[in-house]
Amino acid sequence: MHIASGVAHGFCVTSEFATIAYLLSSPYEPTYELEIDPMDHDVSIGWHLNGPAILSDKDAAAPSLEQRRRSNELPTFQPL
Repeated sequence: MHIASGVAHGFCVTSEFATIAYLLSSPYEPTYELEIDPMDHDVSIGWHLNGPAILSDKDAAAPSLEQRRRSNELPTFQPL
């Protein structure tokens, strides 16, 4: 699956184990990562969980989409 640079993405593992591998278009730079609370009601993702979500510490502490908007941290895209 190709996900363009600057586009939010997430995943939900429904098995006991999973492996996720990323191929990056530039050297990894953690300061470019901008987490958004995956449970944010404004994002409205239907995770279809069979119990409580198990989140990484980073995702659990992530700000809402609105907080990211207000901070002007989100990328902007110009129409082609």
